Amino acid sequence: MKKYSIKYLLVSIILIFITSKAIALDFLIGDKVNPIATKGYKVQSGDTFGGYSIYAPEGDWSIFHHSEGHSTLGVRRSSNMPSVGLERYMGGKWVMGQWITVTTSQSGGQGWEGDPCAGNKIIKINIMRGQLDRCATAEIQNIRIASVPTDTLKITFIETNDGGRYYRTIFNIHYENLGFNYKTVTDQQSEFNSRLKEWMGKFLDGVVKAATFEKPGDTFKGVPVFTDAINNLKPLAGATSVSPTPQAATANNKNISEKLQTLKDLFDKKLITEDDYNQKRKDILNSL
Repeated sequence: MKKYSIKYLLVSIILIFITSKAIALDFLIGDKVNPIATKGYKVQSGDTFGGYSIYAPEGDWSIFHHSEGHSTLGVRRSSNMPSVGLERYMGGKWVMGQWITVTTSQSGGQGWEGDPCAGNKIIKINIMRGQLDRCATAEIQNIRIASVPTDTLKITFIETNDGGRYYRTIFNIHYENLGFNYKTVTDQQSEFNSRLKEWMGKFLDGVVKAATFEKPGDTFKGVPVFTDAINNLKPLAGATSVSPTPQAATANNKNISEKLQTLKDLFDKKLITEDDYNQKRKDILNSL
């Protein structure tokens, strides 16, 4: 009886070990998409992409797209460079997407062409190492969400290294669905961007660790959840605020809503161009 109990215990431990190991999934098999990791797959803790760690601590990220292919970004020799697109919803609303692109084969290249940190950005963390890039930027990008042109906060992280290694993560944050407006997000002196820059620094550290040949796990363990990092914002030191009366705030919100709806009607009827629509929309939101 005792031998049977010990044998049963050992079998149970092995089954638990096998089950726990099976939870983690790599989205690639070789250079091909893992058939399990298709659109709608819910990302689990420990999942990887080509062996590389990925960031999805909230537990509600899912795959919406895969792309297989070779480098198109200027490496001197061709490399396998697949991408995977993840998305996250909160309260039924799309709040952010994430594109992860990596190299899964080595090349003789010692760096990549181009400057990913070039141009004006809201936030820029640029660490140059010869021809190697270590870069994080934040800027506004207009994309289509459910066929509607929408301003998002685009946050890009790039780490390159010898052997043609390349790890890039691009976030598109629907900041309005997170309760922030265009003026707050684009103000380089705002508390929002102070917290965002701190979070970006930690995330870039995780990308650097993830991009090594060893491909260690838990490289993003020290990176807080994005929504936790920017929530509960406090006023900037020395800043004063005057709260409008409830009546004034309601009237102002109604007026802005009417302007946005009128603008959208004009765009839907093709009475104004998409560029005019985007510019006027920004002007209205800046008046908040």
